Formats: sequence, C-alpha cells, structure tokens
Amino acid sequence: MRQASRTLTSGLPGTLGIHLVRLRRLGVYGGILFLIVIAAVLQPALLRPRQLLSITNLASVLGIVAVGQTFVTVSRGFDISQAGLIALTVVLSNTTMNGSSHNIAVGVLVCLLAGLIVGIANGLFITFFRIPSIVATLGTFSLTSGAAVIYSGGVPSGSIPLTFRVIGQGHVGPFPVSTLIWIVVTLAAALYLHRTVTGRALLACGANKAAARQSGINVFFYGVWPYVLSSVAACCGGLVFAAYMGLPDLQVSSSYMLGPIASAVVGGTSLAGGEGTMLGTSAGAFFLTLLSALIISFNMTEGVRMIITGVIIVAAIYASQKEGQ
Repeated sequence: MRQASRTLTSGLPGTLGIHLVRLRRLGVYGGILFLIVIAAVLQPALLRPRQLLSITNLASVLGIVAVGQTFVTVSRGFDISQAGLIALTVVLSNTTMNGSSHNIAVGVLVCLLAGLIVGIANGLFITFFRIPSIVATLGTFSLTSGAAVIYSGGVPSGSIPLTFRVIGQGHVGPFPVSTLIWIVVTLAAALYLHRTVTGRALLACGANKAAARQSGINVFFYGVWPYVLSSVAACCGGLVFAAYMGLPDLQVSSSYMLGPIASAVVGGTSLAGGEGTMLGTSAGAFFLTLLSALIISFNMTEGVRMIITGVIIVAAIYASQKEGQ
C-alpha cells in the first residue's frame, strides 16, 4: 500500500490530487474569501452590503435545494430529479394559486404532495429495485419535466398572488425573506442530520450500509428517506423561486440541474457517503452564486461561466475522491 502511494504521488496526477485535497481542506470558506479578495481589487461595487444581500437572495433557492441534495449525497447517491421537480413546482404553484391568496394553501399542499410522491418513487426505484441513483433520478427528471410541459400545454399560465410573493421578493429590514428562509432550513437540516437519532442513522447507512444493518438500523427506510427529504427541499426551493419570479417559467430546470450537487461537493460533502455538513453545503451554494456574479460583472459570456464552474466542480469531485482513498 505504501509503495502504491509513493508511485501515485510521484507522478503528475498524484501530485495534482494531493494539492487539490489540500485546497479542499481549506474549505469552501477559503474559496469565498478568495473571491471576495478578487472582487475587492477588481469589482469593489460587488461587495456593497446591498449587492451582497442581493446575491444571497439569488443563492437562496440553490441553497435550499442543495440542503436536500446533501441528505442524498451523504447516503452515497445523487438526485438529478430535483431540477425537474422545481419546474413542476413552479408550474403547479402558478396554476393552482392563479393570483388568488385564497388558493395559497392548496397550491403549497399540491406541490409538496408532488414532491412526496417523486421522493418515494425515487427511493423505491433505488432501494427496492436497485437501480443506480443517477439513472433512476434522471428518469424521474424526465418524467417531472415532461409532466410540467404536458400540464401547462407548453404555455404555462397563472400567477403567484402578491401575498405569497413576499417569500421571494420581500425583506425583513435589509434582509431578503428568502435568505432568512434559507438560513432556517439550513440550521434545521443541520440539527436534524447531526443531533437526532434518525439523522445519525442516515449518516451511518451512508458510511457503511452493512455495518448499519448489523447494528439493527432499517437500511431500507434510510435508503428511501433521503430522497423524500431531497424532493421536499426541491419543492420548497421551487416555491421560493416561483414567489421570486411571480410568473411561471418552464426553463427553470436547466438552472438547477447540477448546481445542488456541486454545492454539496464543493461544500465538503464526501461522495463516499457518511460525511457532510449543511453549513458547508450552503456555503458552497453562496460560493457558486458569488462566482457567477463575479463572472457576470466582467461581462463574460454564459459559456465562460459554465466552463469555469464546470472546472471547479470536476476539481472538487476529484479532490473528494482522492481524500477518500
């Protein structure tokens, strides 16, 4: 093993892996600090309090959805269906609420019910039928995206009532309501994952399913449960997005295809399972949003932003794998 390690680290890929692991251990907070330094030198207007709060407002949807993704990632899975579920939530919330505050409760319940159904379906496909998570959730992504198009007829209608738009557009003092919701969701998820029996059992299943089974943990339940949490979080994020936009948008899924997974991995969640923090994931969501804002401030094209973000995601995943070896 030691000889293999020496062989690995003697070559360029191994050396690169070591450096990436060291960078990853600095944490996403170091990455945020690095972006802030760049912005302070080249784009100081981006660091004005009002602009930073605007960035947190934009990051809130990604942060909420990524919190749900973290439950799946720590259990050694991926949930790509979140993006399609966000699109379906946006369409359903607009049509069911239809601009009337009297329909808010019904609209929210319909969206959460859809998320619950999708989450259970994902969990059963993966746990009972043993379909790889990336394949199963890619299938449900297509189903939910198609359902959004069919339900809306390709021309979404309806609108979000003004009283509900406050969660996406409103402020409490200088702070966006969406940012406050994001903070509450993150803290609640962190407490659940690390301070409750079911949360620690979920982590144990992700770290070593065989050992968890021998300890008496219901690994079937904890195979399904993370996908339920992930889908519900996607619906919550979709509702905040719908409130922010006020009108339906069928193209929203493209914006959240890989962002939640990237936020979790960049934030330090291990792809090997059993390790991750909600605070790190939320920091990852803020990092990616701040990076996008910085790129836009330099008048770079969307293609450049996607390339830079992609390189960071690949580097974070590679470093996570090297660290797990």
